[in-house]
Amino acid sequence: APNGLLWLATANRGLVRWDRKRGQARAFRRADGLANDNIYAVYADRRCHLWMSSDYGIMQFDPVRQTTRTYLLEDGLST
Repeated sequence: APNGLLWLATANRGLVRWDRKRGQARAFRRADGLANDNIYAVYADRRCHLWMSSDYGIMQFDPVRQTTRTYLLEDGLST
């Protein structure tokens, strides 16, 4: 990661932002707006939004605003 930040998907601990340069980590969880704390994968898009698969749909996380949008079956996801 060019800015030293790594984003990690975790089992039941949410999304973790790890700042390697500072040696600091911060977890984002349901209390912070995530739909689920069990995240299988996290990928960044061209706009630097993070996309995560979870036990409760797919989430789009904006790391600048620290906001989450969740997509579910009723939004068109398949099972």
